[in-house]
Formats: sequence, C-alpha cells, structure tokens
Amino acid sequence: MSNKTEIGIWDEGVRAFEENDYLRAIEIWKDIADYSKIHFNLAIIFIKEKFWDDAFDALTRAIVCDDYLCVAYYVRAYCYYKCQDFEKCLDDYELCSLKMRSNTVVDYSQLGLQFKLFMSHVIFNKALCYFQLGQDAKGDSELLQAKQYLPQKKDDGNEDFSMIEKALNLGKGSIDYFEPCVISFNIIYKPPAQKVKNTEKVDYLGKSRVVAAANATDTFNGFSGTLIKKQTQIDAVNLPKMQANQPKSEAVKRSATVTISRNGTTVPQRKGSMMGGQSIRENNPQLFLRKGSLGSHTQSSSNYTSTNSSSSKTNNFDNQSVGWSSNGTSTTTSLDKIKVKCHFNDTRMILIPFDCQIENFIDKVKKKFYDQLSENSKLKLKYKDEDDELILITDQEDFVEALNNVGIEWGNFGGNNRFEIWCFT
Repeated sequence: MSNKTEIGIWDEGVRAFEENDYLRAIEIWKDIADYSKIHFNLAIIFIKEKFWDDAFDALTRAIVCDDYLCVAYYVRAYCYYKCQDFEKCLDDYELCSLKMRSNTVVDYSQLGLQFKLFMSHVIFNKALCYFQLGQDAKGDSELLQAKQYLPQKKDDGNEDFSMIEKALNLGKGSIDYFEPCVISFNIIYKPPAQKVKNTEKVDYLGKSRVVAAANATDTFNGFSGTLIKKQTQIDAVNLPKMQANQPKSEAVKRSATVTISRNGTTVPQRKGSMMGGQSIRENNPQLFLRKGSLGSHTQSSSNYTSTNSSSSKTNNFDNQSVGWSSNGTSTTTSLDKIKVKCHFNDTRMILIPFDCQIENFIDKVKKKFYDQLSENSKLKLKYKDEDDELILITDQEDFVEALNNVGIEWGNFGGNNRFEIWCFT
C-alpha cells in the first residue's frame, strides 16, 4: 500500500482502534479493504467483539490477498478452535506450519505488526487439536516435535515456552489446562511512520518576509507595487529645485534619504534623485541577495568581462551548489549534487541538483539513455519504498516523496546524496 490517501486512511483507522472506537475504525477501513493487512485488522476487531462469522470472512479475504500470510491462518485456526470445529482448526495449523517453510520464527515487526510467530507454538496448538479429536498418540508426537522447534534465546522475544514441557507430562489432560497460543488482540498492522510523515502537506514556497523596507514602519510582506509608485510620486514632488547656476551633482547630493530596515536596525542610505542617481539595489546589492545565494561575496563590475556578463546574472542567485572562483567563473562539485543510479537495459549515473524539478529530471534520464530510446519513447521512472516495492513517479510530489524515502530532503543540501531509480518504457 503506497497511495498517500490510503496510507492516511489506514493511519486514521489505527488511531480510532487505539481509542477503542471500533465502529469508527471499521467505517474508516472499509473504504480501503482491498489489502491483506486491512482485512487482518478488521478480523482482530471482530474477534474482540466475538463476531466469529465476520472474523472468518475477514481472515479468509486476507489469505486470498496474501496466500503466505501465516499469521492469518494462525488466527483463523484459533477461531475454529473457539467454535469447536477442530478438524478445520487442525487444517489451518497445518497450512500455517507449511507456509512458514521450516522457519522457527517469523517476525512481522518489519511489516508493521509487532508480533513473532513461533513454529513451536503452532505445533503445540496442533497437539491440542489432536487431543480434542481423541488422537492422543499424534498429540504426544506433536508435543515432542514442538520441543525440537524451540527458538534460540536471542529469538524467543521473552516468550514463555514452559507449557510444552508441562503438556508432555499431562498428555491428553493438557486440554483442561491450556488454551491454544494466539496473537494478542490489542495489536494490529500499522503503516510505516515515514510514510505517514510523507502524507503531511509540504509548503514548498514557505512564508515571505521583509528583506528591505522603504521606512521603519513598512513591515508588511505583500505586494508593494502601489506603495512604491506612491513613494516615487512623493519623491518627485519633493525634489529640490535647481538654481540656474547650480550644477546637477549638487542637486543630487541634496536629495532625500531613506532608511533601510536590516536585522532589526535602520541604516540611513543616500537615495538617488529622479535625475539619474543610483537606486538602493545598485548601491546595496547584498541587501537583496536571497537565502542560499552567494551572501557576503561581492564583485566589482571590473571582474566581469563581456564574455561572462550574461552568465553572471543568472548564476549570481543559484543555490549553494554554485561557487565563484577568483576570476569570476562558476565552479560545481559532485558533492553538491544528488547521484542518481539509473537502471534500464544497463546501469548509468547522472547528477541532479537538490532542488531539481521532475520535468528536468526526466529529461536528464532520457538524455542519458539517448542511444536506447527513440524520439517518441515515453519513459516511466520507479523507485523502491520501505517494503521493497517499485512505486511509479508521476509528478513533483511523488518525486519529493521518493527522495524522502532515502533520506534526501528536496531543496536542502546535505545528508545523503545517493538515489536509485528503475526505468521502463
């Protein structure tokens, strides 16, 4: 299950279950009940409420979705035992041990269910079934076999296996003292925490803030076009009139000043007049550099020749992956990029920036496999999630989630920088 909406619904149902609001959990889960884990969770609720027929139905549906879900056979066998249908109970325990394929323990914690299924418990339950059916010799034989499948100390999960030895001493009388081993009915399948976190809405734009203000009271962060126009008109009206014998340079020196809000303080700056003086941006370019740009590094116009003047305008505000050498040219290292291993007919490597858009990413992959694709080829990209399933990347949101899945935060340099995709046509 990888759809964001379905994971959100799954998690909402889990929270309802933990609040003991079982009816609401059933209502929530019934909309996505096409998965073995959801059917199993519903069965747990039905067993807690002793709705045995509904429990049988839910567990059977879980097994249809996943034929190797041993824990579903295990729990369904317990339901048959409680309903005293010992033959069907024995059949399910046989299937459970068969699906375990001679493993002494199956740990479901990696799949979201905090439970370990032990082969010794399954065989012990089979012995109880044989005793109930009057086949005492087979029951004793199963108990001896259960003792042989006891797990190692590191795998036992602090479980108590002493009942096997006691049952060997009691023989058929053990059915009067012991119930079949079964899962706790307070635990269910839960979605991975990372996937739940990825369902939260991401604000890619962030919140705007005031970088520079025309006056100390100008603290808004909306569109300021009308205010700038109004201020320009006021400045034009308040321009000092030049005397006939007064040079233009002096008129500029006597023009008005403005205050620039910077780090909570006001710094007086000379503002050029409408007669050709320089603007605030030209006098103070460092005030207008956005976060992630070159910051305090400035260059005089003499550093830029006619051959690189156009590139400097675009690269000046690039992210941290771009630096400037002493001669004014840009330098890039692979450490500032994400290394993407692309699998198609063979395996190739590409580098992309941390804030790469999905369209640019797809174009880069296509160019990398130019010799294996035609002009009209439609390339599909997939990544592997925590369950080792291949998930299709369809848009920017899927791309960001794919990066998060391997510990890469989109747009933020640092941490892991390795990513892997599989390409299909």
